[in-house]
Amino acid sequence: MPIYEYEILNEDGTPKGVFETMQKMSEPPLVRHPVTREPVRRILSRTFVGSGQSSGSGDHGTNSCATGACDCSGGSCGWD
Repeated sequence: MPIYEYEILNEDGTPKGVFETMQKMSEPPLVRHPVTREPVRRILSRTFVGSGQSSGSGDHGTNSCATGACDCSGGSCGWD
């Protein structure tokens, strides 16, 4: 079962916290916190990229995302 992240929302719609919950993919997104009943919205979270290996050929050297020195300008982030 996947783990989803949700933001807990203030009355004005601004986020005030985050929590995670396991749900079946077939379940609809939550609209209220399961305990406090505060309004929530599901958010996209970062996913684990992998072992730091790129899908392209060649070594990206010291300016790769795997070393934490990624230059993401232009949207490629060194993964081309």
